Amino acid sequence: MLVISIYILACNKDAKQNLLDLNDTGLPYSVITLMPDSTVINIGEFLIDSLIGQSLTVDCNAPCSFKVVGNRFTMKYDNDSIPYIFLLKIKTQYTSRALLCKKSELKTVELTFNPANNIYKEVKVKGEFNSWNADATILDLSNGVYKARITAPPGSYQYKLMLDGKESSHVGNADSVSNGMGGWNNLLIVPKADESALPRLHTLAIKDGKVIIGKTANAATVIALWQNQEVATSSSSESIEILIPQEATKLERSFLRVIACNALGSSNDIWIPLQNGKVIEDAALLKRSDKHLNNMYFVLVDRFVDGDTSNTLKTNDARIMEKANYYGGDLQGIVRKLRDGYFDKLGINCIWISPIVQNPLGAYQEYPAPNRWFSGYHGYWPVHETIIDFRFGNDAVFKTLVDEAHKRNINVLLDFVSNHVHAENLLFKEHPEYFTQLELADGRKNLRLWDEQRLTTWFEPFMPDINYEKAEVVNLMSDSAMYWIKKFGIDGFRHDAVKHVPSPFWLTLTQKIKAYSSKSGNEIYQIGETFGSRELIRSYVSSGQLDGQFDFNIYFDASRILLSDESFANLKNSVLSSLSAFGHHHLMGNISGNHDMPRFVSFAGGALKSNEDAKEAGWSRNITVADTTGYHKLLQLHVLNMMLPGVPCTYYGDEYGDAGAGDPDNRRMARFGDDLNSNESLLLDQFSKISHLRNQQMALLYGELNFTEAGDSVLIMERNYFGKKVIAFFNKSDKLVKRKVDTNGRKLLFRSDSKLNNEIEIPPHGVEVVY
Repeated sequence: MLVISIYILACNKDAKQNLLDLNDTGLPYSVITLMPDSTVINIGEFLIDSLIGQSLTVDCNAPCSFKVVGNRFTMKYDNDSIPYIFLLKIKTQYTSRALLCKKSELKTVELTFNPANNIYKEVKVKGEFNSWNADATILDLSNGVYKARITAPPGSYQYKLMLDGKESSHVGNADSVSNGMGGWNNLLIVPKADESALPRLHTLAIKDGKVIIGKTANAATVIALWQNQEVATSSSSESIEILIPQEATKLERSFLRVIACNALGSSNDIWIPLQNGKVIEDAALLKRSDKHLNNMYFVLVDRFVDGDTSNTLKTNDARIMEKANYYGGDLQGIVRKLRDGYFDKLGINCIWISPIVQNPLGAYQEYPAPNRWFSGYHGYWPVHETIIDFRFGNDAVFKTLVDEAHKRNINVLLDFVSNHVHAENLLFKEHPEYFTQLELADGRKNLRLWDEQRLTTWFEPFMPDINYEKAEVVNLMSDSAMYWIKKFGIDGFRHDAVKHVPSPFWLTLTQKIKAYSSKSGNEIYQIGETFGSRELIRSYVSSGQLDGQFDFNIYFDASRILLSDESFANLKNSVLSSLSAFGHHHLMGNISGNHDMPRFVSFAGGALKSNEDAKEAGWSRNITVADTTGYHKLLQLHVLNMMLPGVPCTYYGDEYGDAGAGDPDNRRMARFGDDLNSNESLLLDQFSKISHLRNQQMALLYGELNFTEAGDSVLIMERNYFGKKVIAFFNKSDKLVKRKVDTNGRKLLFRSDSKLNNEIEIPPHGVEVVY
């Protein structure tokens, strides 16, 4: 045991009450995934500011040592000697908290390339393990063979070699997979433990104030927590019993969490929501403040509904093509769709709205060829951080939107741009020192160097990158974000370009949000956008930063596998990799697509080819859904997103299968009602069914996930919550498939008029859900 003292801020007289308000009613702390050998832990991510300044007692039930620097302490250990899961307990005058720590699973493997007597000046590798940044991994030449050591968690990783600057496949490595663009990527395999050797947990029963959890015999160590405090368990060879703490009756919402491990790895984690000390068995008892209930829909404001034609104003510049100009969608249009029940019909209870801040009036030219001209219709060029663009509406309309959403138990997330501003922004004009330099020391322009200059690169010459090395800039921008929460009562943010903004901004903003929430009681959900490895994505997801990020890795894998002959086994492995990285009850976003990517249905329907330039296709021809099978494949993607742990996120138009190539062709005006064809209307109805089911079934919100089959063309996945199961059957072959299923009291979702006779038929390229 080690006693450490941290003196950042003085403790105040309300510290005890603030602690109870914040830490006893919020979500359980995120798991601390350790680095090899040592990890730096920021106390500020777990305790509020008013408590920092007291003595903290740190007790670890694993062999660790500690070194304190400011409000952080470094934990050191031998990674081979510590258990896979253990608790780090911290105590203050008023409370004790248990932080769940997970052993690093990073492994180092050697990548070798035999050039067959060819010698290259430089051999690099880019792949999923280094966020496709070739400069991060250079192979050394030794005895005629190029070698590099790659460190990554267990899993399979796509990659390409770079031979003297030219992309190349790795001749000699037979492991490969389609890259979804007409080519192939090699695979690097980092070995993982046999799945059957790892412990598994499942919810069994609720009895006499106790929760009973089933476990496999190899669950050597079990840890149970209630609101970040350890609770006692009693175990048999097959189950675990947990007495719900009496203190839970005092809180409307709290959580039990259970996890197990053995010498080879950890189990899935179980989350059980409680209401005043009773297990929630009916999803109707959940509220919109329960973050796991979020069922998100992304609205690109200008391309949704024009509710007020008086504010429609196109940018008057002949160089802008129609697709890159304003269409007229506005906030009043969203209000109209709220009032006519469109989101209720869809089962949507969370709307993410694209940026609504003032953007420039003129046209601006993109940096890369072919150097087209664009308006700021999308909202991502902020001229001001706290003024609503008059083309979208005003403060009164936005407040009406938020109020109308809340009347319908719908959350509102606002897209916040923290990475950059537009060159017309007064902040840039008056304080150029608040921004990074466009010119690099070597004479190059720091433009679109996404990985090489990740935290300083500019997206366009007219989009200055904010310099967060300055504390005053961190405070200024985080205060700008808080303005929207405090003035309009929004429920959270979608954060743009997260990986290009350093952690101090996210830590500061989240601290301010927690302080606000502790007084207001409003739960704020933050989800970010990062393209990159799971390790990079996870580095921004924690109790002190973001609740989650969009899981692009699963989307890319799912879209590739659903549209090819590749086995569903690889999709299962991708999902398991995400669950290992983010937890089995994470708040990551499972997407149907977004505004930066071609529409899934256009690939699925064959109008777009994987080996063509999808962005240019959108300028040169009319992209449709050439083969109606594409709608069936899109339904499969929707069902997958609703079945997976996390937050489903539907890009507007995907609910009925809108077509589109790359940006901006994927940003067409939304259509409704009679403007839909029969295939689109059918998909809309099917989407609504699976969306509503997801909101109504506790199994789909807090149940454990199991794969009962993951073959070449058939995938069967189920979610279980105390014996109540939802099972999805996917068939991506062109033949009818039959599978046995327990029919006791269950229904079919999409063919409700059919009866189950212990066997289910899944049509070609079809999906069915049993509940």
